This record gives sequence, structure tokens and C-alpha cells, in this order.
Amino acid sequence: MGHHNHLYFLMISVLTLTACDKRPDVEVLEQRFYQHHAQFNALANIACSIKADLNTPYFRYYIHTEMEREPYLKPRLEQLKHNPNFQPHLEQLDQLLHQIDVDVIVLQQNDSHECSIFVPEWDISFAGKGTSLSYTYQPAKLADYNADVFFQGDPDTIENSHFTKPLADGWYIEYQKYSSALSKLREQAETNQ
Repeated sequence: MGHHNHLYFLMISVLTLTACDKRPDVEVLEQRFYQHHAQFNALANIACSIKADLNTPYFRYYIHTEMEREPYLKPRLEQLKHNPNFQPHLEQLDQLLHQIDVDVIVLQQNDSHECSIFVPEWDISFAGKGTSLSYTYQPAKLADYNADVFFQGDPDTIENSHFTKPLADGWYIEYQKYSSALSKLREQAETNQ
């Protein structure tokens, strides 16, 4: 196969994979939330209880793990293993995440709330730029829902956009498009050359 054939094959492969990667939109997330409303509320209760037990401002949990991905919490986790209520909380958290079909949850503290939860539906980032769509419980910042930001326009021309769409009981759908200051500086430097 010649050089051009390899390039052509690579382009077709990338386009095929991209076409297969269907990211759910806001309406799909909204429907799923209301189908699993009770599970989302139980998730908020259990996750915030776990965050309080861990006594940490930030914690990322992956479904069905022993939490080895957060080594700074190992001493506290060792203490909590002796707490008879902690392990059932983790098992219940796994069940709830499985029921709403997500793999990871981020528990954090923000200026407004002791327990804020980020449940990513999709998150794409590269070289300081990214977009994400998630369920968020008690988000740090609210922004008016604007379907035009999400559904229209060239995504590469829209800088740092954000919206939250209220659902119920402190839950929101949150969209963020961001570009770090570093990537902006690089773009400016490339433009000036």
C-alpha cells in the first residue's frame, strides 16, 4: 500500500470511529435523570455521606474499585474499613452508579456547598481545551441554560462557554467548554509568528 493509501485508510478509520461515538445531548440526559430520579437522590445522599466520612475537599471514585487511584486517601480509607457502615456505602454507591450507567463520580467542596457532585456523561480535553456534559449536584456556579451555545455554531469559534439546566432537588445538567490560558497564549504566539 502506498503512502497515500495509508493516509486514506487512516482518515476513513478516524471518521468511522467518530461517527460511532454518539454523545448524548441535553434532552437524553434530562430523560435519563427523570427515569432514575430516585437513584440520583440516593446517590447524592450516599456520596455526600462518603465525602463526609473521608473528610476531604476532593475525591474521585471509579465504580467497582478499591479506590487505589487516590493514594493520598489510603490512611483515611484504612481507618474507615473498620467502620461497619462504610463498606455498605461503597457497595450502594457502586449499585447506584451502575443503575444510572456511569463509571465515575467526583465529590468536591466548593465555596457554596460542602458537598458538590460531578457525574460526567462525556468529557473531552486535549492541550488545555475541552468540553464536558455532566450531571452536577449543587454546582459551584450556575449559568443560564442556552441551547444555542450547545447546539449551534462552530464549536471551535466558541470560547469558554458554560450553562446549567436545572433538573430537581439540587441536580443540574452542566455544560462547559473551556480553553486554558496556556493554550490561548500558544495560539496568540502562533498567530504573531
